[in-house]
Amino acid sequence: MIDKNKYSTLNINEACDYYTNQLGYIELQVISPMENRIFLSPDQNSIVRIGHDLGYDIYASSVMNGDLVLSNAVNIYDHYKVKRSGDVFYTITEMERLHELDGQDIEKLEAWRAKVEKRLNQPTGLCDPYSLLNDFVALNTFIFKYSHEKLGHDYLQSKNIMKRGEQFIIIDPFA
Repeated sequence: MIDKNKYSTLNINEACDYYTNQLGYIELQVISPMENRIFLSPDQNSIVRIGHDLGYDIYASSVMNGDLVLSNAVNIYDHYKVKRSGDVFYTITEMERLHELDGQDIEKLEAWRAKVEKRLNQPTGLCDPYSLLNDFVALNTFIFKYSHEKLGHDYLQSKNIMKRGEQFIIIDPFA
């Protein structure tokens, strides 16, 4: 669990330093948009994501509070938005560790995604070999609630899908 009292007093760099220096997390060298930083827990079973990503804050908060229910979402253990002066914020999210897709999975998923993307508003009859179609439709509907935030449909990109065993999992659906 995230110690909300501790992090409410730290800036983003201090929070990252705390995870590595005090809690023993290892920062992964993952190229991440929005300057998000990714840390692996000492037991290597969970990940912590720290960053300034409004889309991810909306996603994680909505999953945690039940506003967004998906069959294939990353398990989020805790999520905290640290508000700084003005409108500045950063988030800390603790979640399960998943595994990256291999080249063959990416190739097949991209071919399927290209077909799905054009028919998200009318998905009847589309094949669903990855069991992601219902979640994609739910995300497509959900995103309209936040049209004022101009969120992008990142769930349609294979870089935002990982695996739990053989199950495909959506990790970061909004740009």
